[in-house]
Amino acid sequence: MATVCVTVGAGFIGPHVTADVLRRGHAIRVFDNFSTGSGQNPAAVGGDVELIEGGICSYAHTHAAT
Repeated sequence: MATVCVTVGAGFIGPHVTADVLRRGHAIRVFDNFSTGSGQNPAAVGGDVELIEGGICSYAHTHAAT
């Protein structure tokens, strides 16, 4: 089992990608700054979803997520 990091996972498309990856048996790490999405979106798909808040342009945030 792999851990898959879904960037912008709290928007509109991210939860669909998250659900598909969970169905394939992988762990999920959602990385988003939540500027337009919601932390409830990835959590709504069920399963073990790790949420990390941060911006992709920040080295520190990106390093923590990966």
